[in-house]
Amino acid sequence: MRTLHFLGRGPASGYGWFEALLSPTADYWLRYAAVISVLHHAEGQNPGRMIEISSGGWGGMAWALPGRERDICLVDWSVELLGDRRGGKAWRVCADGCRLPFADNSFDTAISLDTLEHLDREARVAFLRELKRIARQTVLVTCPLQSDDGRFRARDFDLKLAQKSLTTGSTLPGWLEEHLLHEHPRPEEIADQLPGAALQGLENCDQWWHYAASSQNRFWWMAAALSYVRSARRSEDKPPYRRGLFHWQKQS
Repeated sequence: MRTLHFLGRGPASGYGWFEALLSPTADYWLRYAAVISVLHHAEGQNPGRMIEISSGGWGGMAWALPGRERDICLVDWSVELLGDRRGGKAWRVCADGCRLPFADNSFDTAISLDTLEHLDREARVAFLRELKRIARQTVLVTCPLQSDDGRFRARDFDLKLAQKSLTTGSTLPGWLEEHLLHEHPRPEEIADQLPGAALQGLENCDQWWHYAASSQNRFWWMAAALSYVRSARRSEDKPPYRRGLFHWQKQS
């Protein structure tokens, strides 16, 4: 990952065999690529300051957008995760995403990737309110979703992956345990807090399932990543989706 960042390679520049060799987490790349595409459309010709809440340990948006690190603030509750230097010279703040130490409208864009599914329902409300409060223009949120109409089926397929892991005697990944513990967010739950937000479906569940199951085999990780990216391009507009991307604009 550090090599790719040094070379200026990230989700915005695509994913090929070189990326698969150094970073087999293809689904991670694709979800950042989707957010970056919407971000560029929202920003137009005037990119501004952005903040990513719960940025995790890869450097988040600062890693995904080489050259823009100085305009990005990474926030996480973990000092250890913020210590990852793949985000370059991004501004880092250790804080609770439900109680952010920033004034209203402090950033042009507030972003959150894969956080809501790790929070209980009350915390999700507080978390989204904080994103809206500190954003001057745009809020972008993506996470796994489950819906009654079958359009989003993240929980169904996470349960399927958990069952496969238990059947083969594998230990459940921590992220999967938290997904199942907290339940998966529902579209209407987020829409209530982000009224008028556009919702885009991402990650066809069947393609993601084949990738997730294959990548558990250490001898197939690179082939699984490349295959997933190719198949994802063909089926990205086909439900059921595993995740959704919400794009909300603040009204002046």
